[in-house]
Amino acid sequence: MNFINGKLLKKGDDLYAQFGVTDIKLPADKANNPALKEYIGQDVIFGIRPEAIHDEPMYLSTMADSTMEVDVDVTELMGAEIYLYLTVGDPEDEPTSLIARVSSRSQSRAGDKIKVAVDMSRLHIFDKDTERCILH
Repeated sequence: MNFINGKLLKKGDDLYAQFGVTDIKLPADKANNPALKEYIGQDVIFGIRPEAIHDEPMYLSTMADSTMEVDVDVTELMGAEIYLYLTVGDPEDEPTSLIARVSSRSQSRAGDKIKVAVDMSRLHIFDKDTERCILH
């Protein structure tokens, strides 16, 4: 699982996962969870599994609200899938490293700047101090 230090932000009626320069809106079913209220504006840890990060055009169009630009550092062909080792954010401003598990048909290559879509319905949120799972 990718563990990402970030903040839970409220903008209007919506909640966002913020890490680095990236803000991604939480789906309504997650955002309406009462357990999150005390964590708004607080530092938390987001957990995103590699299989919940996609570079396929179908996901980029259907999950347009949860896309972000990333740099591909390394690709690792594992047979039926490829692991993409990614960096998101400004390299001078403590970037975030991610691993994505994508289809073996992926066209992403090391050195590329690509868009990926994150399946936010599969996001986990942990208390930064206690590491207790707040939301899964």
